[in-house]
Amino acid sequence: MKRVIDPLTQMGARIEATVTQTPPLEISPTSRLHGIDYVLPVPSAQVKSAVLLAGLHAEGTTRVTEPTATRDHTERMLGLTVKASHGARIVEVSGGQNPEARRFNVPGDISAATFFLVAGCLIPNSELHITGVGLNPTRTAILSVLLEMGAEIQIEKIEIPDPEPIGNITVRSSQLNNVRISPDLVPSLIDEIPALAVAGVIAKGRFEVRGASELRVKESDRVKSISENLKKLGVQTEEYDDGIAFEGGNELIPSSPLDSYGDHRIAMAMGVGGLIATKEVQVCSAECVDISFPGFWDVLNSLTA
Repeated sequence: MKRVIDPLTQMGARIEATVTQTPPLEISPTSRLHGIDYVLPVPSAQVKSAVLLAGLHAEGTTRVTEPTATRDHTERMLGLTVKASHGARIVEVSGGQNPEARRFNVPGDISAATFFLVAGCLIPNSELHITGVGLNPTRTAILSVLLEMGAEIQIEKIEIPDPEPIGNITVRSSQLNNVRISPDLVPSLIDEIPALAVAGVIAKGRFEVRGASELRVKESDRVKSISENLKKLGVQTEEYDDGIAFEGGNELIPSSPLDSYGDHRIAMAMGVGGLIATKEVQVCSAECVDISFPGFWDVLNSLTA
Protein backbone atom coordinates (compact mmCIF):
# COMPACT_ATOMS: atom_id res chain seq x y z
CA MET A 1 0.00 0.00 0.00
CA LYS A 2 3.03 2.28 0.16
CA ARG A 3 2.42 3.68 -3.32
CA VAL A 4 -1.00 4.95 -2.17
CA ILE A 5 -0.04 5.89 1.39
CA ASP A 6 2.90 8.11 0.38
CA PRO A 7 1.04 10.70 -1.74
CA LEU A 8 -2.01 10.76 0.53
CA THR A 9 0.12 11.40 3.63
CA GLN A 10 1.89 14.17 1.70
CA MET A 11 -1.56 15.73 1.34
CA GLY A 12 -2.12 15.54 5.09
CA ALA A 13 -3.91 12.21 5.44
CA ARG A 14 -3.27 10.19 8.59
CA ILE A 15 -2.68 6.58 7.62
CA GLU A 16 -0.88 3.89 9.57
CA ALA A 17 0.05 0.50 8.17
CA THR A 18 2.22 -2.46 9.10
CA VAL A 19 6.00 -2.21 8.98
CA THR A 20 5.91 -3.71 5.49
CA GLN A 21 3.29 -1.16 4.37
CA THR A 22 0.56 -3.75 3.90
CA PRO A 23 -3.00 -3.95 5.27
CA PRO A 24 -4.52 -3.73 7.75
CA LEU A 25 -4.54 0.08 7.58
CA GLU A 26 -5.65 2.51 10.26
CA ILE A 27 -7.04 5.75 8.80
CA SER A 28 -7.77 8.63 11.18
CA PRO A 29 -9.75 11.81 10.47
CA THR A 30 -7.79 14.90 9.51
CA SER A 31 -8.88 18.54 9.71
CA ARG A 32 -7.52 19.47 6.29
CA LEU A 33 -5.89 18.17 3.14
CA HIS A 34 -3.74 20.29 0.85
CA GLY A 35 -3.07 19.93 -2.85
CA ILE A 36 0.22 18.51 -4.10
CA ASP A 37 2.12 18.09 -7.36
CA TYR A 38 2.74 14.37 -7.65
CA VAL A 39 4.68 12.43 -10.28
CA LEU A 40 3.68 8.78 -10.47
CA PRO A 41 6.83 6.67 -9.96
CA VAL A 42 5.04 3.61 -11.42
CA PRO A 43 2.16 3.78 -13.94
CA SER A 44 -0.99 3.17 -11.89
CA ALA A 45 -4.50 4.41 -12.59
CA GLN A 46 -5.50 3.36 -9.07
CA VAL A 47 -2.91 5.58 -7.40
CA LYS A 48 -3.69 8.43 -9.78
CA SER A 49 -7.39 8.18 -9.00
CA ALA A 50 -6.78 8.03 -5.24
CA VAL A 51 -4.81 11.29 -5.37
CA LEU A 52 -7.33 13.01 -7.67
CA LEU A 53 -10.31 12.02 -5.52
CA ALA A 54 -8.51 13.27 -2.41
CA GLY A 55 -7.72 16.45 -4.35
CA LEU A 56 -11.44 17.15 -4.73
CA HIS A 57 -11.55 17.88 -1.00
CA ALA A 58 -8.09 19.44 -0.60
CA GLU A 59 -7.09 23.08 -0.42
CA GLY A 60 -5.62 24.45 -3.65
CA THR A 61 -4.88 22.51 -6.83
CA THR A 62 -3.69 18.92 -7.04
CA ARG A 63 -1.69 17.85 -10.08
CA VAL A 64 -0.77 14.29 -11.01
CA THR A 65 1.87 13.78 -13.67
CA GLU A 66 2.10 10.39 -15.34
CA PRO A 67 5.11 9.81 -17.59
CA THR A 68 3.23 6.85 -19.09
CA ALA A 69 -0.50 7.27 -19.71
CA THR A 70 -2.85 4.97 -17.79
CA ARG A 71 -6.63 4.44 -18.00
CA ASP A 72 -8.46 7.73 -17.65
CA HIS A 73 -11.95 6.83 -16.40
CA THR A 74 -11.70 9.05 -13.31
CA GLU A 75 -10.72 12.23 -15.12
CA ARG A 76 -13.35 11.61 -17.81
CA MET A 77 -16.11 11.14 -15.26
CA LEU A 78 -15.10 14.21 -13.26
CA GLY A 79 -14.42 16.34 -16.35
CA LEU A 80 -10.92 17.22 -15.17
CA THR A 81 -8.34 19.31 -17.01
CA VAL A 82 -5.69 17.24 -18.80
CA LYS A 83 -2.53 18.69 -20.31
CA ALA A 84 0.46 17.27 -22.17
CA SER A 85 4.00 18.39 -21.39
CA HIS A 86 7.27 16.92 -22.69
CA GLY A 87 5.67 13.55 -23.39
CA ALA A 88 4.02 13.35 -19.96
CA ARG A 89 0.35 13.68 -19.10
CA ILE A 90 -0.75 16.06 -16.34
CA VAL A 91 -4.18 15.88 -14.70
CA GLU A 92 -5.38 18.76 -12.49
CA VAL A 93 -8.20 19.01 -9.98
CA SER A 94 -9.21 22.05 -7.93
CA GLY A 95 -10.07 21.49 -4.29
CA GLY A 96 -13.21 22.35 -2.38
CA GLN A 97 -15.52 20.68 -4.89
CA ASN A 98 -18.77 18.83 -4.37
CA PRO A 99 -19.49 16.95 -7.62
CA GLU A 100 -23.15 16.99 -8.62
CA ALA A 101 -25.09 13.81 -9.27
CA ARG A 102 -25.76 12.98 -12.91
CA ARG A 103 -26.55 10.01 -15.11
CA PHE A 104 -23.77 8.03 -16.76
CA ASN A 105 -23.75 5.29 -19.37
CA VAL A 106 -21.58 2.59 -17.80
CA PRO A 107 -20.15 0.34 -20.53
CA GLY A 108 -19.25 -3.31 -20.24
CA ASP A 109 -15.69 -3.86 -19.02
CA ILE A 110 -13.34 -4.70 -21.89
CA SER A 111 -11.07 -6.60 -19.49
CA ALA A 112 -13.98 -8.95 -18.73
CA ALA A 113 -14.88 -9.15 -22.42
CA THR A 114 -11.30 -10.15 -23.27
CA PHE A 115 -11.80 -13.72 -22.04
CA PHE A 116 -14.64 -14.18 -24.53
CA LEU A 117 -12.70 -12.46 -27.30
CA VAL A 118 -9.90 -14.98 -26.81
CA ALA A 119 -12.35 -17.89 -26.59
CA GLY A 120 -14.04 -16.72 -29.79
CA CYS A 121 -10.69 -16.69 -31.58
CA LEU A 122 -9.57 -20.11 -30.38
CA ILE A 123 -12.67 -22.31 -30.56
CA PRO A 124 -13.30 -23.62 -34.11
CA ASN A 125 -16.42 -22.41 -35.96
CA SER A 126 -17.11 -19.64 -33.47
CA GLU A 127 -18.91 -16.36 -33.98
CA LEU A 128 -19.51 -14.31 -30.89
CA HIS A 129 -21.21 -10.91 -30.52
CA ILE A 130 -20.40 -8.81 -27.44
CA THR A 131 -22.54 -5.71 -27.01
CA GLY A 132 -22.10 -2.49 -25.06
CA VAL A 133 -18.35 -2.79 -24.51
CA GLY A 134 -16.29 0.18 -23.34
CA LEU A 135 -13.96 1.41 -26.08
CA ASN A 136 -12.01 3.94 -24.03
CA PRO A 137 -8.77 4.44 -26.00
CA THR A 138 -6.69 3.88 -22.86
CA ARG A 139 -8.19 0.37 -22.60
CA THR A 140 -8.31 -0.93 -26.18
CA ALA A 141 -4.71 -2.11 -26.54
CA ILE A 142 -6.03 -5.68 -26.30
CA LEU A 143 -8.00 -5.17 -29.50
CA SER A 144 -4.94 -3.77 -31.28
CA VAL A 145 -2.80 -6.73 -30.18
CA LEU A 146 -5.39 -9.36 -31.13
CA LEU A 147 -5.88 -7.71 -34.53
CA GLU A 148 -2.12 -7.69 -35.06
CA MET A 149 -2.09 -11.40 -34.18
CA GLY A 150 -4.62 -12.01 -36.97
CA ALA A 151 -7.86 -12.10 -34.99
CA GLU A 152 -11.08 -11.68 -36.99
CA ILE A 153 -12.62 -8.85 -35.00
CA GLN A 154 -15.12 -6.24 -36.12
CA ILE A 155 -15.91 -3.17 -34.03
CA GLU A 156 -19.04 -1.07 -34.34
CA LYS A 157 -19.01 2.15 -32.33
CA ILE A 158 -22.23 3.42 -30.78
CA GLU A 159 -22.94 7.13 -30.70
CA ILE A 160 -23.68 8.12 -27.10
CA PRO A 161 -22.90 11.16 -24.95
CA ASP A 162 -19.56 11.38 -23.17
CA PRO A 163 -17.70 10.44 -21.06
CA GLU A 164 -17.00 6.91 -22.34
CA PRO A 165 -17.08 5.57 -25.92
CA ILE A 166 -19.05 2.34 -26.25
CA GLY A 167 -19.42 -0.21 -29.04
CA ASN A 168 -20.30 -3.74 -30.13
CA ILE A 169 -17.64 -6.32 -30.99
CA THR A 170 -17.91 -9.40 -33.18
CA VAL A 171 -15.17 -12.05 -33.02
CA ARG A 172 -14.78 -15.18 -35.13
CA SER A 173 -12.50 -18.21 -35.11
CA SER A 174 -9.04 -17.08 -36.17
CA GLN A 175 -5.59 -18.39 -37.00
CA LEU A 176 -3.36 -16.42 -34.65
CA ASN A 177 0.34 -15.61 -34.82
CA ASN A 178 2.18 -14.37 -31.76
CA VAL A 179 3.62 -10.87 -31.68
CA ARG A 180 6.06 -9.33 -29.23
CA ILE A 181 4.28 -7.22 -26.61
CA SER A 182 6.48 -4.16 -26.12
CA PRO A 183 6.91 -2.63 -22.63
CA ASP A 184 5.23 0.61 -23.70
CA LEU A 185 1.98 -1.31 -24.34
CA VAL A 186 1.95 -3.00 -20.94
CA PRO A 187 0.30 -0.23 -18.83
CA SER A 188 -2.77 -0.27 -21.09
CA LEU A 189 -2.76 -4.07 -21.35
CA ILE A 190 -1.79 -5.24 -17.88
CA ASP A 191 -5.12 -6.82 -16.89
CA GLU A 192 -5.53 -8.62 -20.20
CA ILE A 193 -2.17 -10.42 -20.19
CA PRO A 194 -3.45 -13.61 -18.48
CA ALA A 195 -6.08 -14.09 -21.20
CA LEU A 196 -3.63 -13.06 -23.91
CA ALA A 197 -1.18 -15.69 -22.65
CA VAL A 198 -3.82 -18.37 -23.27
CA ALA A 199 -4.18 -17.12 -26.84
CA GLY A 200 -0.39 -17.17 -27.13
CA VAL A 201 -0.25 -20.84 -26.16
CA ILE A 202 -2.21 -21.78 -29.30
CA ALA A 203 -0.91 -19.07 -31.66
CA LYS A 204 2.10 -19.79 -33.86
CA GLY A 205 5.51 -18.41 -32.92
CA ARG A 206 7.00 -17.17 -29.67
CA PHE A 207 4.88 -15.38 -27.05
CA GLU A 208 6.85 -12.86 -25.00
CA VAL A 209 5.89 -9.98 -22.75
CA ARG A 210 8.50 -7.90 -20.91
CA GLY A 211 8.37 -4.68 -18.91
CA ALA A 212 5.46 -6.12 -16.95
CA SER A 213 6.85 -6.30 -13.40
CA GLU A 214 3.45 -5.01 -12.21
CA LEU A 215 2.13 -8.50 -12.91
CA ARG A 216 4.08 -9.65 -9.86
CA VAL A 217 2.06 -7.47 -7.46
CA LYS A 218 -1.52 -8.05 -8.57
CA GLU A 219 -4.06 -10.24 -6.75
CA SER A 220 -1.44 -12.93 -7.22
CA ASP A 221 2.03 -13.00 -8.70
CA ARG A 222 0.56 -13.36 -12.17
CA VAL A 223 3.87 -14.21 -13.85
CA LYS A 224 4.20 -17.21 -11.55
CA SER A 225 0.48 -18.03 -11.68
CA ILE A 226 0.43 -18.10 -15.48
CA SER A 227 3.70 -19.99 -15.70
CA GLU A 228 2.82 -22.71 -13.18
CA ASN A 229 -0.59 -23.34 -14.72
CA LEU A 230 0.75 -23.50 -18.26
CA LYS A 231 3.33 -26.06 -17.14
CA LYS A 232 0.43 -28.20 -15.85
CA LEU A 233 -1.02 -27.94 -19.36
CA GLY A 234 2.24 -29.16 -20.91
CA VAL A 235 3.69 -25.79 -21.95
CA GLN A 236 7.33 -25.01 -21.15
CA THR A 237 7.66 -21.42 -19.97
CA GLU A 238 10.44 -18.95 -19.21
CA GLU A 239 9.94 -16.57 -16.30
CA TYR A 240 11.60 -13.17 -16.01
CA ASP A 241 11.44 -10.58 -13.27
CA ASP A 242 9.29 -8.48 -15.59
CA GLY A 243 7.51 -10.98 -17.79
CA ILE A 244 7.08 -14.41 -19.32
CA ALA A 245 7.82 -16.17 -22.61
CA PHE A 246 7.07 -19.50 -24.29
CA GLU A 247 6.71 -21.07 -27.71
CA GLY A 248 3.22 -21.20 -29.17
CA GLY A 249 1.51 -23.85 -31.26
CA ASN A 250 0.82 -26.12 -28.29
CA GLU A 251 -1.74 -28.81 -27.59
CA LEU A 252 -2.99 -28.34 -24.03
CA ILE A 253 -2.72 -31.63 -22.14
CA PRO A 254 -3.72 -31.23 -18.46
CA SER A 255 -1.65 -33.22 -15.97
CA SER A 256 -3.24 -31.97 -12.72
CA PRO A 257 -5.83 -29.43 -11.50
CA LEU A 258 -5.05 -25.79 -12.22
CA ASP A 259 -4.82 -23.21 -9.44
CA SER A 260 -6.52 -19.81 -9.51
CA TYR A 261 -4.25 -18.60 -6.68
CA GLY A 262 -7.35 -16.73 -5.52
CA ASP A 263 -6.96 -14.42 -8.54
CA HIS A 264 -10.07 -13.78 -10.62
CA ARG A 265 -8.23 -13.09 -13.88
CA ILE A 266 -6.10 -16.23 -13.56
CA ALA A 267 -9.20 -18.34 -12.90
CA MET A 268 -11.03 -16.93 -15.93
CA ALA A 269 -7.99 -17.27 -18.20
CA MET A 270 -7.51 -20.91 -17.19
CA GLY A 271 -11.23 -21.50 -17.73
CA VAL A 272 -10.81 -20.35 -21.32
CA GLY A 273 -7.74 -22.56 -21.60
CA GLY A 274 -9.84 -25.48 -20.45
CA LEU A 275 -12.15 -25.04 -23.44
CA ILE A 276 -9.33 -25.97 -25.81
CA ALA A 277 -7.60 -28.64 -23.70
CA THR A 278 -7.52 -32.30 -24.70
CA LYS A 279 -9.59 -33.30 -21.66
CA GLU A 280 -11.53 -31.75 -18.81
CA VAL A 281 -9.70 -29.11 -16.78
CA GLN A 282 -10.37 -28.40 -13.11
CA VAL A 283 -9.72 -24.87 -11.81
CA CYS A 284 -9.39 -24.78 -8.02
CA SER A 285 -10.90 -21.91 -5.98
CA ALA A 286 -12.77 -20.85 -9.10
CA GLU A 287 -15.31 -18.83 -7.09
CA CYS A 288 -12.82 -15.95 -6.93
CA VAL A 289 -14.15 -14.81 -10.33
CA ASP A 290 -17.00 -13.17 -8.40
CA ILE A 291 -14.59 -10.34 -7.53
CA SER A 292 -15.04 -8.86 -11.00
CA PHE A 293 -17.46 -11.09 -12.93
CA PRO A 294 -20.20 -12.80 -10.92
CA GLY A 295 -21.79 -15.46 -13.09
CA PHE A 296 -18.74 -15.86 -15.34
CA TRP A 297 -18.88 -19.65 -15.32
CA ASP A 298 -22.59 -19.66 -16.19
CA VAL A 299 -21.98 -17.31 -19.11
CA LEU A 300 -19.02 -19.37 -20.33
CA ASN A 301 -21.03 -22.59 -20.11
CA SER A 302 -23.99 -21.05 -21.94
CA LEU A 303 -21.76 -20.01 -24.84
CA THR A 304 -20.07 -23.38 -25.21
CA ALA A 305 -23.00 -25.71 -24.52
